[in-house]
Amino acid sequence: MVFNNNIVKKPRVKVTKWAGRIDALLCVLTAVVAGGCYLNSLNGDFVHDDIYAIKNNPDVNGQSEWTEIFTNDFWGRPMQDNTSHKSYRPLTVLTFRLDYSLSNGTASWFHIVNVILHSIVTMLFTYMCLSVFSIPRECSTSAGLLFAVHPVHSEAVAGIVGRAELLAAVFLLLALICYVKSIDIKHNYETPDFPPTQHPVLLVAMVICTVAAMLFKEHGVTVIGVCGLLDVTMFSRKGIIRVLNERSEAALMRMSPLMARLLVLISTLLCLLIFRIWIMAGELPEFLEQDNPASFSDSLLTRVLTYNYLFAFNSWLLLAPVTLCYDWTLGSIPLVETVADPRNLATLVLFAIFIVIGYKCFQDFKSQDEGYPSVTLLALSLLVIPFLPASNLFFRVGFVVAERILYLPSLGFSLMVGYGLMMLLQRCQDAKKHLMMAMLAYLAILATKTWTQNTVWMSREALFRSGVRTMPNNAKVHYNYGNYLKDIGNSQEAILHYQKSLQLYPHHASVYNNMGTVVTNQTEAEILYRMALKLLPNHKGAHINLGQLLFNRGDRVDGVLMVQRALDIDAHNIDALLAMGKMMMDEQRWTEAEYYIKTAIVEKPSFAKAYNYYGVFLLRKGQLKDAVTYYQQAYKLDHLDTIAMSNAADGLRQLGRLDEAEQLLRHSNTIKPDVKTLDQLAMLYFRSGQTSKAQDVYEELMAQSPNNTDVIIHYANVLIRQNELNKAELYAMRVLSHQPSHLEALRAASNIAGLKKRYKEAVYYLREAVAQAALLQKDKVYRAMLSFDLGNMYKDLKEMELAAQYYQETLQLDASKSKAHLNLGAIYHLKGQFANARHHYEAVLKLDPNDQLVKQNLLKLGRLEKKQADVKHTKR
Repeated sequence: MVFNNNIVKKPRVKVTKWAGRIDALLCVLTAVVAGGCYLNSLNGDFVHDDIYAIKNNPDVNGQSEWTEIFTNDFWGRPMQDNTSHKSYRPLTVLTFRLDYSLSNGTASWFHIVNVILHSIVTMLFTYMCLSVFSIPRECSTSAGLLFAVHPVHSEAVAGIVGRAELLAAVFLLLALICYVKSIDIKHNYETPDFPPTQHPVLLVAMVICTVAAMLFKEHGVTVIGVCGLLDVTMFSRKGIIRVLNERSEAALMRMSPLMARLLVLISTLLCLLIFRIWIMAGELPEFLEQDNPASFSDSLLTRVLTYNYLFAFNSWLLLAPVTLCYDWTLGSIPLVETVADPRNLATLVLFAIFIVIGYKCFQDFKSQDEGYPSVTLLALSLLVIPFLPASNLFFRVGFVVAERILYLPSLGFSLMVGYGLMMLLQRCQDAKKHLMMAMLAYLAILATKTWTQNTVWMSREALFRSGVRTMPNNAKVHYNYGNYLKDIGNSQEAILHYQKSLQLYPHHASVYNNMGTVVTNQTEAEILYRMALKLLPNHKGAHINLGQLLFNRGDRVDGVLMVQRALDIDAHNIDALLAMGKMMMDEQRWTEAEYYIKTAIVEKPSFAKAYNYYGVFLLRKGQLKDAVTYYQQAYKLDHLDTIAMSNAADGLRQLGRLDEAEQLLRHSNTIKPDVKTLDQLAMLYFRSGQTSKAQDVYEELMAQSPNNTDVIIHYANVLIRQNELNKAELYAMRVLSHQPSHLEALRAASNIAGLKKRYKEAVYYLREAVAQAALLQKDKVYRAMLSFDLGNMYKDLKEMELAAQYYQETLQLDASKSKAHLNLGAIYHLKGQFANARHHYEAVLKLDPNDQLVKQNLLKLGRLEKKQADVKHTKR
């Protein structure tokens, strides 16, 4: 078929073998260019939505049954759940799962597939223009190349979750091609009637491709509208014109081929819509004001003006994609609230252009010339119809502008630009060379922009930095960058970006919540959490964080109730389940603690943090070996989980597997070089008696982090073991000069003073440590250790009453402290309180039946008791 562009009429000719080969080469050319533009995206990581939709999605990483893909949403939530996003794209998720299993979750594999898919879309588009619609090569090739290099596609191609757009485009084009080829177009040239459906099989294939397109991405269903519109206005145009002119029953009867096809299209659309409503349980997704501020405006004028301006804005992104950003919410595009807003001029210009294009389409429709009336109509249908679901005309959407949504509409835009170039080339023969050069320059600029934009999607840091740089007035990009900074431990800068986000948009509940997790002042954190809940009463994260804060502060009942509220909102919330499990552990409600943590593991079997928590639970229950197993399972699930590695290394040390512990800590440090990891490694050496190795590591750490308090104190303890008391004392005093209540510094200072036989000074530091530990509600074992040390100090000072008092306090905190029993027994022994002495000696033997010293003391005590009894008997 040949399009009549109203400039040059081309006779219908048989396509030669060479012409077919040239068309094939042009299709391959555009595909190669499309792939080449994205070669620098292949080494990108999982970023932004990729982390939740792929990396942490059990439907993708294989932690759930593959059949659950068809009942869950794009993010792995059950579609029937009230917290579901309602985005149903099971076939896309299925491709992710396949990729994950083939690549073991390597991001580069996903990127390769995306680039291949973009090349396929480009090739299909060029093929459709050249071979299916017989659009001239100048137009088809220009359109194909423009689509291949357009930078607005970077989010869809370089961002892995954009695969939904790519796959939907593949099957939308296949559906359109099948629909066109199912019709006997040649018949339309021979008679002025409606063309019949010559290949019903292809019509069935079109329906299958449409279903697939929708199951890849919801917008894929719009191909039904494109096919229907083209059939009425292009393929059946002559018949429609005849019916309109004759208005007879006979003319209407000849419409049966068209009506049959439209019945298929409408039936397919209705069935898909009914299925979509059913799978969503009749509920639309819930969005917040920050997702789409215009849709929450009370003013009809504001909504109308803003929505219409957004059409113009999206059109400008297609024409001149100078500024691109991964997020366009919260301040990026202020609402258009008055008619006087100058941005309304852009809307008027767009509508004027569309009126001109619409008039051109109408004129082409009326034309009785042989051939299909308008490339413009095809371009306009591909531009407008796939965009309609994102237009807010039918339902509220969860974004203001989303570049990935423009992937399908850009097919129509590219064709329209290619058609415009072709018309100019035909009208301006003298300037043909200059026009071609201008088009090539435009394509080169766009390709360069695409190449540059791809680098933005290489990592979380690059993406979020670009957002702050590109959209400094967007509150959400500051929020996202603040989250990244928080995750890497840069709390101070994170707070600055959270504050900037609130300055731009004071009603963002999650900013208050996340800022509460990084501020050091607990009172300030509580205020921030409560502010988040005031703005969004069902904010699960704020309930969890506030609950944990209250619990740790001592308001344990309120803390538990707050976290329970999060579970009432969402019974599947992993963070709430783990928070409740930890609280129950602290309350020593072991059965409940195990229930919550195991429930979290069942809910999300791929969540490493849940296994780490269960390891902590087992450790507290005294099951050290099993705890280590779960720690190891955690870092096997998440190869970057250095916390689980640290816990496992500590457990391996206690099990005496020192080489494994050392190897694991060194591996952890290669993944994430960290002062804490090296500190733990040094302490491993210290506790295993390798003091010189520990000292070497601490000297390296002191050079790296000379002001790290934990490192200073641990180094001081190593120096004490090395008998370098003066140097150790200098470090301990340095900490105490800034933090007079630092527990470990007080303990180290006491130890040093005791070794230097300054016992009264040692007692002073230790009493301060005991008081501070009680104030901070440190665990009983730690407080028992301090009380025991203080008892020893008083014993050395020969103040036996005070020594006995602190030994008794030790045993109240930790009845298993055998040395406290031994020392207390010895004091009573010396004081002649033989019954009390025997009680404590026997307590030692219950804990350690082989204690020879106690056995000897018991023999001595027995002799003294016998002697005492003999004396009493003699007096009688």
